[in-house]
Amino acid sequence: MKNSSCTGCKSQPTDTKENTINMLINFFPILKNEYRELKKAELESEKVFKELFPDNDKIDLGLLTAVYQYQRLKNDTSK
Repeated sequence: MKNSSCTGCKSQPTDTKENTINMLINFFPILKNEYRELKKAELESEKVFKELFPDNDKIDLGLLTAVYQYQRLKNDTSK
């Protein structure tokens, strides 16, 4: 099986939070948008999903988790 990793990602050090943030944005372009601060208890809420992603027909709670994890990582780097 051929390794199809991103050559651009390979050239970046993987141990910094900023590079992790950039990699997340590459995988989840929605993270470029601004969202209100999520609470961990809201990650299973269809109501919160519809609030943040009103144009999505299909509910994907994984997007809430991605936004939540991204916010945590951003908060860690700003300290």
